[in-house]
Amino acid sequence: VVETPLTQQIKQNETWYRAYAEKSMLRRWADPSEMAGAVVFLCSDASSYVTGSYLLVDGGWTAADGRFTPPLPTKG
Repeated sequence: VVETPLTQQIKQNETWYRAYAEKSMLRRWADPSEMAGAVVFLCSDASSYVTGSYLLVDGGWTAADGRFTPPLPTKG
């Protein structure tokens, strides 16, 4: 998960924030700047022969499993 204004609501809930972070092999959320390298590469001449490929910039999310089970709400 990338920390953006759209993900602030999730980040404000500590249980959900930790659940998403723990799903990543890096055990943390991504900073938007960490996406920039992949974007720059794909927009550059260095990627001119790249076709029909996936470039996963997901902190190991896919390698770990790729699925997410949200935490159950707590009663109380």
